[in-house]
Amino acid sequence: MLNTNPAPPIFEFNKILASLVKIQHFQTAISLFQQMQLRRIRTDIVNLNIFINCFCHLHQLNFAFSVFANILKLGFHPDTITITTLIRGLCDSGKLHKALHFHDDVIANGFQLDHVSYGTLIGGLCKIGETKAAMQVLKKIEEGLLVKLDVLMYNTVIDSLGKDNL
Repeated sequence: MLNTNPAPPIFEFNKILASLVKIQHFQTAISLFQQMQLRRIRTDIVNLNIFINCFCHLHQLNFAFSVFANILKLGFHPDTITITTLIRGLCDSGKLHKALHFHDDVIANGFQLDHVSYGTLIGGLCKIGETKAAMQVLKKIEEGLLVKLDVLMYNTVIDSLGKDNL
């Protein structure tokens, strides 16, 4: 597939990359992506997001943020998947303060987050016992009408409050 001329459409590569990630073959997906770049097969926001996701799963956040910088440099517009993946990567690596700082930076730069992004941030905060901080995020959402709050966000905080008091 890599050696065919002309190269197959990018969505074919994206399907393979997504399948590799689904079965948790992150290194293989990274290797395929790197081979695509060496062969000058064009990238898009979808495979760049997959690339970021792989690095986040491997807790290689410096590489994930390097890809994010490359997205901006190439003129792509990061989407909520890009931002949410990076927030999840920071949360899963225990870097909650960096996740909050990153959240504030992307909001300040005009990015719009969705309920999944906020749910990821709230869940990450609750997971490490930062329920107060999660409640502050909920309050910010309510006050700024940033996104529609959903039951899952409230349940995550309520569950965390219950665990904090046990």
